[in-house]
Amino acid sequence: MKTVYLRIGADNARTVSITNLASGNQDVFGRFDCFALPRNALHLFEWVRNRNGVDVANGFHDRNGRRRAVVEGFLADHESGAYRDTNMLLVTETLWGRLSKRDLEPVRSEVVRFLRSIRETFSEHEFKVVLHLRRIDLYLESLYKQDIKAGRPVTLEGLRQRVTAERAFAFFRMLEEAFGSENLIVRPFERSQLHNGCVVEDMLHTMGLSDHVDEFRIEHGNEGLHRDLMEVLVSMNERYGKVTPNNRLLQISARLVKEYGFEDVKYLLDRASREKLLDQYAEFYSYLAQHYGDGEPFFRDPLPDDDHLAYELDPERAELIESLVLEQADDQMAQVVAR
Repeated sequence: MKTVYLRIGADNARTVSITNLASGNQDVFGRFDCFALPRNALHLFEWVRNRNGVDVANGFHDRNGRRRAVVEGFLADHESGAYRDTNMLLVTETLWGRLSKRDLEPVRSEVVRFLRSIRETFSEHEFKVVLHLRRIDLYLESLYKQDIKAGRPVTLEGLRQRVTAERAFAFFRMLEEAFGSENLIVRPFERSQLHNGCVVEDMLHTMGLSDHVDEFRIEHGNEGLHRDLMEVLVSMNERYGKVTPNNRLLQISARLVKEYGFEDVKYLLDRASREKLLDQYAEFYSYLAQHYGDGEPFFRDPLPDDDHLAYELDPERAELIESLVLEQADDQMAQVVAR
């Protein structure tokens, strides 16, 4: 029996890089008897909800029409039996990214029914759910940076209230109930523990393709922004909303290092805040270590020190960076700013 690998996150754990792996290596996957869906599988979950009359677990509408069409075509082919004798790779961060932040206990049975419906959609295959988890303090920082890049008004404290250990652990137990713990593959998103220090290679290793890594083209994406740029965007987002597309922000971020020589500062939280978060997640992480690890701590990288707390953005540098952002603003937003 062939296997479906559904990689569900976590969000901000290189999902774009793994989606790039799928889209950029169709022929290579085909040589190994595997179909890799070339777009984010988000629409799959809306399709499953509608088909099975599930009222909960909403929020999976994909506004990208082309991406929806690709998933619809894949599902039609699958129902016709096109992939019966083929392994499959499906990638999206949305299942973990959206449901692990909600209080789902009041509707637990419906959520489990929804998850089982995903499994039953591929009843002729073995089904493996793959989850790469960031340590909570680093996850919180990453979520904050991603929201700033997206132009959303956000605070670390607001995010902290959403990413609770209780909600994450509860949703994880729902995944176990729906798919079976033997079908969950949970990996720490730490370079020191990933196969060859790379989450993309770790995914290939999970699929039994680690001996063929050199045959795949690996292209990382959705990099983080320079701290200086991020701080400028916090102010600009409050005044204008999102001004500049992500690809142009990434270009500016790279220029700050390569052209201007501005040293980046990676971390945001102080050590005491990190320790408090880890205390809150201790039960969940202990469970993961016991059931999905080797008994050693699930996360092993040391906590950052507090050297970054001395960071302060120079006003002249902030003015320069804002001008760079405005130069790259799309036409519509440039008109808004000009007013």
